[in-house]
Amino acid sequence: MFKKFLLLFFISLVFISCGEDKNTDKKDLCKGVVCQNDGTCKEGKCECKEGFTGDTCETEITVDKCSPNPCKNSGVCSVTSDGFTCDCSNTGYEGDTCETEITVDKCNPNPCKNSGVCSVTTDGFTCDCSNTGYEGDTCETEITVDNCNPNPCKNNGVCSATTDGFTCDCSNTGYEGDTCETEITGGCIDNSTCDDGDPCTVDSCDIVTGFCMHYIGNDGLICDDGDPTTINDACNSGVCEGTSAETCDDGIKNQNESDIDCGGSCSGCSAGESCNNVLDCSRGLSCTRGVCTDTVTETCSDGIKNQDETDIDCGGSCSGCSAGESCNNVLDCSRGLSCTRGVCN
Repeated sequence: MFKKFLLLFFISLVFISCGEDKNTDKKDLCKGVVCQNDGTCKEGKCECKEGFTGDTCETEITVDKCSPNPCKNSGVCSVTSDGFTCDCSNTGYEGDTCETEITVDKCNPNPCKNSGVCSVTTDGFTCDCSNTGYEGDTCETEITVDNCNPNPCKNNGVCSATTDGFTCDCSNTGYEGDTCETEITGGCIDNSTCDDGDPCTVDSCDIVTGFCMHYIGNDGLICDDGDPTTINDACNSGVCEGTSAETCDDGIKNQNESDIDCGGSCSGCSAGESCNNVLDCSRGLSCTRGVCTDTVTETCSDGIKNQDETDIDCGGSCSGCSAGESCNNVLDCSRGLSCTRGVCN
């Protein structure tokens, strides 16, 4: 009996010993293990808090907060330290995620011109151009009205449109008034009573009707157009007209001028202006090679071929010309050069 008791006691000790070793081994597994970022060691391994990973929770899990794109309506996402931002430029929307459509008053400022009335539509705007005298999408085109159509002139009067309406020519109709509406009574006796004072019309009396008739005529007849700046006034297709008078201050080279408004019968030309002879130039100037020139300033160093020079500032009474410059004879060339075929060499 005692032996059985000893055997049971020994078995119990073994079980107790094994249990203690097992717990001790589990504790020893976390010995020396350091879990970072508030991680916890269990059975020798680190259990990491959300947002971290790795054997010791040393690596932060990076989340791309712009994937998928939280910005709506083509907004551009940018990651920030505390989240993200949305750039809503050029989207027509606004808000944290470009979720709100921007409402634009498409009639402010008014796109309709010339007092047109603007109305907003779902796809833009429309302009009411009524009573403006204009037409087009924005009332931009002036409506051209033919004030002579239909003809407002009565009794065969001839209509002519004007800037502010029209006029009626009642000649040869037997009527008068703004629209040739009033019949002319009394009548003419002979041609002498029908003179309208216009030399460019042929005046006659229709004895049957008693009306004066005025016809275009007398082309070439000398007349006076009333313009003092014209000459050779004459009738042309019922109108007295002349041609512009040629003067010494009309800004045109005409008459016998050698240059614009100078020379000939006009005043003398200035230095640098064209001339035919010295009489075309102002006093003190000469006419050299068709140009009025100040003879006082002609020198051997003025950069102009003048005086008796054979080339620019050399030859003649100036110093000898260099090789390659023009000459008339060897005296025009520098010492040691000859004049061959009109060139110093």
